Amino acid sequence: MIMARRQAFLAMLVLLAPIAQAGGSDGSDEHGRSNWLLFGNADANALEGDASLYDSTDLVVAADLLGSWETGSFRILGELFLSTEEQELERLQLGWEVVPETYAWLGRFHQPGSAWNTRYHHGQFLQPSITRPTIESWEDEGGVLPQHLVGALGETRLQLADESGFLLAAGAGIGPVMTPSGLAPVSLFHARGVERRPTFSFRAAFLQDLASDDGIELVAMRSEIGLSDSGYAGPSSHVDLDAVGLSLGWALQRWQLVSTIYAMNAKFVGDGGGNDEFFAGYLQLSRKLGRGLSLLGRFEGSAHTNDSRYLALFPDFVSQRAVFDLRWDLAPQQALSLEFAAAQGRYGNFQELRLQWSAVFP
Repeated sequence: MIMARRQAFLAMLVLLAPIAQAGGSDGSDEHGRSNWLLFGNADANALEGDASLYDSTDLVVAADLLGSWETGSFRILGELFLSTEEQELERLQLGWEVVPETYAWLGRFHQPGSAWNTRYHHGQFLQPSITRPTIESWEDEGGVLPQHLVGALGETRLQLADESGFLLAAGAGIGPVMTPSGLAPVSLFHARGVERRPTFSFRAAFLQDLASDDGIELVAMRSEIGLSDSGYAGPSSHVDLDAVGLSLGWALQRWQLVSTIYAMNAKFVGDGGGNDEFFAGYLQLSRKLGRGLSLLGRFEGSAHTNDSRYLALFPDFVSQRAVFDLRWDLAPQQALSLEFAAAQGRYGNFQELRLQWSAVFP
């Protein structure tokens, strides 16, 4: 615990030093320009289901600090997440604007092959629902897809004649390793002595308006996941995991539709048991009701998952879930959300009830 606190404090200094030097929020002087956002949330959660695994209550308080600093073509971006359950340096990226709207980054980053991350990775307040779709979950929350890489990332935007355009991103780096409790993402502070294998990720999106996230996008990922620290007892040393996803975002007046489907293939290298092929996705529809209220419904489903040896390594994987979320933006930068979900997991059915306060400062 003491070591974790020291690492969190060190990460805070790394993230805030350039910001302080530049003169504070949105500061700009001869030393560069900085921006920072502080996201906060408090969650009360209750689960009840067929198995004791699903019976729990929890209260979580979290803060998510996102900061950036730039001078000339040089960039620093960092994100530090602190909660009553964990402390993690989510991102720390050093970047260079090669040409206008084209960036090269080195460091720890969110892999671009996740459709949800490209929309909602900047803090809980900007996320329309309390929970993420199961297939988009973080590694330490039972996620089955790698979400954090340490390596290199390239991003570019191509403006067309009108307001539309293309976004392209590709990342390559060290991915997670399998443990008895699921995937463990690579950490900048605990990288020694742990088997790490490469992951490659790609995103190509066409957006009707480059200032929005609405459009159609293709995402893809290839990851080698080491099994030496997992509960797997077979002859394979690692899994080759491939994922391809198609995502659609569409908005019309008060309505918004977001949908993504992933096709995945997992091959246990050196094991003659064949490949796992399965699908997972979600369809989410939300509507603004007025007076700061909005209503959201999301259905998550999957196919060919029951016989998957890869998914058998994830006891918390949810094969089906229906989510309903009512949100009230009580102030310009604060919201209260109530969410109910009925889900089907590996050990039976369960229900979730969640209440959340979220905010962003300044």
